[in-house]
Amino acid sequence: MKRLSVKEKHIYVTQGLQRQGASKKDFQYPEAIDIALIKAESRIVKDRLFPDPNIPFKFEINEKYVSDIQSIIKRNYELVTFQQSNQESYGVLPYDFGYLISDHSNIIEDCKDEFTTPTPTETKTERVIVIPFTSAKGSAPYYQNIIVKVLATSNTLTFTGYQTLEERTFIVDNIINTFKDLGLIAYWESYKDIYRSNSFLLPILDLSINATINIDGGTDVIVSNIDKTVTTFKSTLTTNNIILNRDVKADFLDSAAASFYNQSKPNSPLSSLYENKILVKGTERFLANKIFINYIRTPRRISLNLNQNSELSGTVHEEICDLAIQLLKKQIEDESYEKEVQDNKNRIET
Repeated sequence: MKRLSVKEKHIYVTQGLQRQGASKKDFQYPEAIDIALIKAESRIVKDRLFPDPNIPFKFEINEKYVSDIQSIIKRNYELVTFQQSNQESYGVLPYDFGYLISDHSNIIEDCKDEFTTPTPTETKTERVIVIPFTSAKGSAPYYQNIIVKVLATSNTLTFTGYQTLEERTFIVDNIINTFKDLGLIAYWESYKDIYRSNSFLLPILDLSINATINIDGGTDVIVSNIDKTVTTFKSTLTTNNIILNRDVKADFLDSAAASFYNQSKPNSPLSSLYENKILVKGTERFLANKIFINYIRTPRRISLNLNQNSELSGTVHEEICDLAIQLLKKQIEDESYEKEVQDNKNRIET
């Protein structure tokens, strides 16, 4: 199946809407078509997954359609792991996290010297670099030229520009991916219990790192730092014992940990998803010093202005467009909406 470019998708959707026979409803702003395509893509991704009936935050991939979404499956992604208490570890989910497939932990049992000698943890300062993202330019277009800097290395991003400052949200993902290319994890507005509006948050454990952004040729954005003391696991630990976690709902986690039959065990550690984190329960018998996840990440934004296409397989590009047309027809209360729904249903089933 041929992959449709983002321009072709817009033409496809526009033609689909023109069948209405009412010219006053034919026109849709490109941004509206983008949103419809993004919503359609999101629904198609979710349709390829099976929710676990016992664990609502965990999903399985429908093997019949796995090739459709294989480009957004991430395997064995290691989270930065912290110690929350003597018997609990947690990792913060990545910014592009969508759906959890499975999670694993590296388990160190009390029979290993590393469990207690030397102490497996160390206290560090975690610094969150807060970088406000707004242009100081006096008039539109804004966000035409952005230089992302980490230490002495920089990457330059160029865009056609936007008419309002609030349109910064369209390029947030591009900036985050640029920080990733430069070796730093970045979040937008929220990280752990920290919230800063219209800002990038960059957590680091190496305090010698610095980062900033230059927007539209002005001076570098003024950054601030938030420092907190955290407990991490030493990188010198060498035990290699990767075990599949036993996921439970957050409201059942404490009860399961206290139960003789359901308690966390070295060969079946309890874990749960909460507050954009994964928590793993250890006991006096073992600890989890590393956490890994397999997950479905959020696809990059479909955008005509940015010339960014869908990352999904070409086999679903027409389906994305057809569903986008359906969503737009529903929104404008087009009389052919029901016919469009039935046509899409018949095409998918056949």
